[in-house]
This record gives sequence, structure tokens and C-alpha cells, in this order.
Amino acid sequence: LDAAAERLRAHLDAHPEQPLADVAWTLQEGRRPFAHRRAVTARSHAEAAGALGDPARGAAGRAGSEAPSVVFLFPGQGAQHPGMARGLYEREPVFRAEIDRCAELLRPHLGVDLREAVFAGGAEGVKALAQPALFAVEYAVARQWMHWGVRPEAMLGHGVGEYVAACLAGVFSLEDALALVAERGRRMQSIGSGSMLAVSLPPAEVEAMLVPGVSIAAVNAPELCVVSGPADEVARVQAELGARGVEARRVETSHAFHSPLMDPLLDAFAARVARAARSAPTLRWVSNLTGTWITPDEATDPAYWARHLRGTVRFADGVAALAAEGRERVFVEAGPGRTLSSLVKRRLPGAAAIPSLRQPGDAADDGEALLAALGRAWAAGVEPDWRAVHGGEARRRIPLPTYPFERKRFWIDPAPLHAAPPPVPVVSTVAAEEDAEPATDPRAGWTPTERGVARIWEGLFGAAPGLHDHFFVQGGDSLAATQLVARIREELGAEINVRAVFDAPTVAKLAAAIDAPAAGGEGLDALLAGVEGLSDDEIEALLARADGEARRD
Repeated sequence: LDAAAERLRAHLDAHPEQPLADVAWTLQEGRRPFAHRRAVTARSHAEAAGALGDPARGAAGRAGSEAPSVVFLFPGQGAQHPGMARGLYEREPVFRAEIDRCAELLRPHLGVDLREAVFAGGAEGVKALAQPALFAVEYAVARQWMHWGVRPEAMLGHGVGEYVAACLAGVFSLEDALALVAERGRRMQSIGSGSMLAVSLPPAEVEAMLVPGVSIAAVNAPELCVVSGPADEVARVQAELGARGVEARRVETSHAFHSPLMDPLLDAFAARVARAARSAPTLRWVSNLTGTWITPDEATDPAYWARHLRGTVRFADGVAALAAEGRERVFVEAGPGRTLSSLVKRRLPGAAAIPSLRQPGDAADDGEALLAALGRAWAAGVEPDWRAVHGGEARRRIPLPTYPFERKRFWIDPAPLHAAPPPVPVVSTVAAEEDAEPATDPRAGWTPTERGVARIWEGLFGAAPGLHDHFFVQGGDSLAATQLVARIREELGAEINVRAVFDAPTVAKLAAAIDAPAAGGEGLDALLAGVEGLSDDEIEALLARADGEARRD
């Protein structure tokens, strides 16, 4: 990796005229996937060269023989902050369209424009709309990843984050999910204030110190839980923990979520869920109420979503359920902050757990942070849709260090050169489909010489050429041209030299040159002399000429 990065760094220094987007496109689409990977993000050639020269920058990883499955993580209340994902809204059309859609659907329920509250409002405004704001941002981030070809095989939400999983899985429509989340947030804000406390102890030990009215709201790791309840009672628990030398800190929240204070809300909220259309999930997710895989009955049961509002969030059990399957996974935190990805790394050391967005105060904007996250996912073996990442822009492949190594070989023994081609067998992909259209030979009408040149060309490149495909655009170089000429001499008995490939770089032109009366032989010695006699400047001139012809074609 270090040697390849150094070659690319030197190339970028020497070729500042090459657009960085074309450099990225060539590396993404012009090379077959390798196991050892490294990704950097940059805005300029100098920044890219500096990042490539520093192994501590960017992300490095090793992909397995199969692409890992992806798990989306959706954070809960407390992850929100003013201006979250604003840079992504300004930069990415897909993200912006999803936020706009959510904001318009939420307007009747909130009475305000969510975009103004999140992107331009202060901390209090965001806190008041925390649940619908989190849902909208997480849903839009997830859709952005999916647009880039990164789709979840499984999901795990924390608190309100589970509603995003349910919506993506098709349990609720986006309109109904937003309405439920807005109603959930409004009802939870209506109860009396309380407080929550993060405790660095296993839940069984904490339960022994709880007082009436206080319960365990979340188990985030085997030795990390959160208690919740009225402020005075939580303060008593905190004092008891402090007397025992146990670390405990207040959670920044105005209400005691997942505590007995929520009990008066349950029946009315279950009735509200019952009025929403519900369908069996089409994507798997782990319930943070049970800590195991959601069932269709649970996902569509209004009582489940009422208990979900009150019950303990069993995030640690959910991570354990994912780990128990023994599959290689990449965890993507599709939302603000990095709390859940940190918890996954704590539970599964060495796991690829990737936050999507910046933290408050980070120098990079959200768009750059998300691209860096995409690079980390690719380094871990995820294969994005690079064309979608480039937003449909017209990109071109350019010369870069090392060969592309994209050869594929599908060898079929050729028929004799001058014999009539045998009939092409047709294998229908649908059994007993009598009316299927017969397959046609794409080289029908080609001359025998054109067929012979194409067969040799295919043997070199691993892909069948078209009649007018350009040798050098397809990845040819002076060495490949020498090999092509040698095989044409051996298999077709034609005496041509390397210069003919530069003068006639397509199947049609090269076959015409071979069949021309003036294409007489020069002999093997002359052929080799024609190669060895070219200076570096002459070869570069010929390559420049070939590139110019390719552009005109």
C-alpha cells in the first residue's frame, strides 16, 4: 500500500492538470478490486499528495473474499445538535430532497419548518423538536447511503432511531412514521420533567441501588447503563453511587425517557399507532425493546410501540444478537454523532464501525465527513456504486501509475481461420420457451481477418472487442501492441510491424492493413528491430497520436 501510494503521490505532483475527480474515477472503475485498500479525501492535488504521503491520514483496511454485509445504526435522543447535517443538505441533492420531503410532511404536525429549526435555529429549538429532527436526518442519511449502493442487510436503532428502521423496512410509510414520531415527541414533552444518569456498572448491580420511581432506561454495554426518573429520586441514586466510588454522570436531557413517568402515555399512544397502516417488515432489524430480531407480529402490533416508549433500550443485547450470527459486518451509524459506533467498537473490538456525520466543532463539513465515511466503508470491503457517488457527472479514465489488471479470460478454441463458422448454440434461460428470439452472432458479416484479429485481441484483453474499438482506449500500450503483432504473425501469417497498430488501432483498420496488397512481410528480425529501434520520445509521440485519434473517434 505504501509503495502504491507513493507512486500515485509522485504522479499527482507531476500532473496537476488532471482533474482529481477523474483520478478517483480511474482508481474506482479502472482497477479490479484488491484486498488491501487505502482511501483518502482531498480538495486539491497538494492535499491529496500530502494525505497519500502520510499513512496516518485516511483509512486503510483489508477486504475479505466476499463483501461484508452492512448494518445501519440509528441513534436516539441526545445525538441531536444545532446545524447537524447542514453541509450535507447544501451539497448532496438526494439528501436535500429527502429532508425537504420530511419537512413538508411534518409541517402540519409541528407548525414550523423543520429545516429552519435544525439548520438555522439554536440549541433549544433543536431540543424541542429532537425526535422528528433526528428521524428526518437519519432517514435522509440512510437514503443517501442507499443511493450510493450501500444497502443494509440488517439494522439496529436506539430509542426513536428504531422508527427509522421500521420505516425503511416498510412497516410504516414515511408519512405515517413522521406523524407517529411527532406525536411521540409531543406527548413525551408534555409530562413532568425528570433526569437521566449514565452509570458505569452492569445493570444487575445498578438495580440493587434504585429507589421507587427510578428504572433502568437503557443498557448500552455490559457495564454501561442509564437510569431515569424524577429529578430528586435520580439525585439520590447518584449520591449513593458517588458514596461507593462509582462513576455516574447526568445525561443532557429535559425529561425522564423510558421511565415510569411515561406510563400515562401508553394507552393513548397505542391507539394512535393502531390508526396507522402497518405492514410486515421487508428488512431485518434488531428490536431495542427485546434485544433480538424483530418478528412480523411485534413490528405491526400497536402495543409493541407503546411498550417501546416505556421499556428499557437493550442496545447491548442487540449488538450481541448481531455478533452471534458470526458474519463479517460493517456498521454504519446513519445519523449525527458517533455514540453507537463507539459502543459497537467497545463491544466488538476490531469491528468496522463508521460514523457518517461530523461531531460539533469538527473542522470538516458534513459532506466531507460522509465522503470520508464512504472511504472507510470501501476500505473495509464494501463495494459502492461509484457512478452514483459521482452524481451522474461525465468522468473519464486517465493514465495513472501501474497497469489496470482487469483481464478476464473466457477461452473458446477457435475454428480454422478459413472454415465457415459453426452455428452458434442457443441456450434458453427459460425452460420450454418455444417463442424465444434466436441469438445472433455479433460478428456476423465480419471478414475472416477481422474475426482473427478480434480473437487475438480478446485473448490479450480478456474482453471481446467491437469492430471499431480503439486499441489504446481499451488499455493497450506499446508492450501489448508488440504481443498483438507477434500473435498476428504466428496465427494469421501476416507480416506487420508494431507501427501498424499505432496507424490502424481498431479491428477494422488493422484487418484492412493486413489484407492490403502492400502489407508484405518484413520478417521477424525487422519486426523486433521496429520495436527496439523506437526511442522513448518516438514511443511517447506515437502514444500521444493514438490518444488524439481515440478522442476524435
